[in-house]
Amino acid sequence: MASSLAVDGKEASTRQGTLVLDTNSGRMNIRFGLNDYYGFLSCGTRMEVQIDGEWTPTRLEMADNWILIGIETKDITGLTVRIKKRCSNKCNYA
Repeated sequence: MASSLAVDGKEASTRQGTLVLDTNSGRMNIRFGLNDYYGFLSCGTRMEVQIDGEWTPTRLEMADNWILIGIETKDITGLTVRIKKRCSNKCNYA
């Protein structure tokens, strides 16, 4: 699902998906469809998370586990998020 997310006063194309943990690598990823993934996420990756129907800006960090800054939960796996699309040459503006 595509939408737009305001960044520095500009609209950016985004995708909505579900946070998943890759158990082999221990890295977080976003699943958009059956075989459609964002790619491994890094600390500092910015996104929005849907909480009670509202979108909240956050960023991914690693503490004892993967966390979203400002989001109080012990497990972020399965949360609905949206993130800016990667550009065609694999750069990541998130």
